[in-house]
Amino acid sequence: MTLLLGSAVSATPSAPFSTACIVVDDAESDQVEASQPEAGQTAPAIDAAPEASPFPPIPSITNPPLTNPSPWGGTTVAPIPSEPSSPDDTSTPALQEPPVSSPSVDAVPPAPTLVTVNQLAVTGSTIFSAEDIEPIVQPLRGQTVSIQALQAAADQITERYVQAGYITSFADLDEDSLGSETIQIEVIEGSIAEIQVSGLDRLEPGYLCSRLQLATEAPVNANRLEERLRLLKIDPLFSSVEAILQRVESDAPAAQPDSRRGRSILRVVVTEADPIDLEVRFDNHFPSTIAPQTATVGFRHRNLAGFGDELAFSYSVGVNVTDFPRAALNLYDLSYRIPLNPQEGALQFRGVYSDSAVTAEEFEEFGFRGTSEFYELVYRQPLVRSLREEFAVSVGFTIQNGQTFIFDNNPQPFEEGPDDDGFSRTRVLRIGQDYVRRDTQGAWALQSQFNFGLDLFDATNNSGSVPDGQFFSWLAQAVRFQELGNDYRLIVRSGLQLTPDPLLSSQQFFLGGASSLRGYPPNSRRGDNGTFLSVEGRIPVARNPSGAPIFQLAPFAEVGYVWNDPSNPNEEDDPRFLSDIGLGFLYQPNSDLSLQLDLALPFVELGDRREQPQDNGIYFSASYRF
Repeated sequence: MTLLLGSAVSATPSAPFSTACIVVDDAESDQVEASQPEAGQTAPAIDAAPEASPFPPIPSITNPPLTNPSPWGGTTVAPIPSEPSSPDDTSTPALQEPPVSSPSVDAVPPAPTLVTVNQLAVTGSTIFSAEDIEPIVQPLRGQTVSIQALQAAADQITERYVQAGYITSFADLDEDSLGSETIQIEVIEGSIAEIQVSGLDRLEPGYLCSRLQLATEAPVNANRLEERLRLLKIDPLFSSVEAILQRVESDAPAAQPDSRRGRSILRVVVTEADPIDLEVRFDNHFPSTIAPQTATVGFRHRNLAGFGDELAFSYSVGVNVTDFPRAALNLYDLSYRIPLNPQEGALQFRGVYSDSAVTAEEFEEFGFRGTSEFYELVYRQPLVRSLREEFAVSVGFTIQNGQTFIFDNNPQPFEEGPDDDGFSRTRVLRIGQDYVRRDTQGAWALQSQFNFGLDLFDATNNSGSVPDGQFFSWLAQAVRFQELGNDYRLIVRSGLQLTPDPLLSSQQFFLGGASSLRGYPPNSRRGDNGTFLSVEGRIPVARNPSGAPIFQLAPFAEVGYVWNDPSNPNEEDDPRFLSDIGLGFLYQPNSDLSLQLDLALPFVELGDRREQPQDNGIYFSASYRF
């Protein structure tokens, strides 16, 4: 994507100026590709950042949350985000001279070759103060100088604007003031008279216009506008974004004041991306006692009603490739997100329902079964958002219900906390903060979440120190992506949960599984409090013709520890400190197919391993996107 500078002719407007955004047809939009700067003009090219990055994307409301609902409850550390092939170039490109040049001396009416400068005033500048400009004009005061010297001072002011990114702003020597007591240099600060967009199909124009208008406040800054265009380019709703900034030339007579000096038209041509994603996935990330393998079908529509709203749905079913009748898992996950403002504030609703049963032969006669419902409404608002960093806050409310059974349909609690019918209910207010910062060597991703369990809507309420729905906890996660050169990378992840209260199992911190401590079965250990640390590498082994890695080795080491609040009456399983090392194999020949195999060896034996791969430190996943 390139931002070019050209020119356009327009009559002097009769109404006060206001930035407008209009939609033009595709025929008019062809001018963007065909437009070239006129003779004598310069056209600084602004190249957009590459689409791919090895670092995590700026977090959005659709990213995996800090807490992932599970049919058996609990908090796990979110998995490592995917890693595209090359880093973003977020550096500011060098800009050439502005397309609007100051009048040359030939354009000045006949006047004496030398003029006496009694007073020299600079008007119209809102960016630079008088102190900033004084070093340029002060040497001319009280002197008899040439018109060329005065014009050179105006050109120096223009250059200062250009260096600050205001490439359509310029300073002009006032011709009528040359013989007066006070000679004036007028600063014309560039503005955008109109935004013209084309290429839209189903997307409402307001979505694009409102985001462009964030960067078109006068005076126009090319750096700010360039960054806004780059942010649009990485928006999944668009596959391409092209722009041209054209100067507006007025047809007003020279004797009349020109109210369009320094104004431009921003023409933007976009191509909408396919809004529909389909994905199939096969893995063994669930506990083997429920589902030795899991098959998932996912659907996502990123522009359902035409204003950038997103609908996502997935269905997971437990399978057992060696004994199909023995697997029992049905998991439904539905979410809907609505964008609320051009700063990417959004409201999301999510609902998850699962029904699962323990089908391992050694437990078959007991008929253990569980159901879980999870509903969440969350609003997330970025407060700072740029190509290099984003800081956002969120507030949400969740309702989570779970029930356990024995002998298939007989309600039964299995620990202290749920009621006599095996029900546990939590209503939680969640206040979160997330921050992403990219640098030349990698990226940081930080998340924090404060959870307040409320006594609302029939939440579980117990006396004394028995776990219930009234609690406070803090959950934090930090990830560091470090570039080591030549696509070698280091990924460090950590998670921490702290609470002063005994917690129901749905709110506890879990260890073990594909997202934490791969040397152990899923959900091997849990506690009211917990911490986790993982260090993982990426070593390219094979590359495609363009040089991007398609097969990588991923050595890793992980440690974790959980503990209960001293007042929690539920017994803790020992050992509570777990650690492992392992090696992962990642194969991604294209953006659609992804295969991963992790092999891990535990340092601490639990003694209750089964024969399934995930019980022995072997995790795999295969996914394909259509």
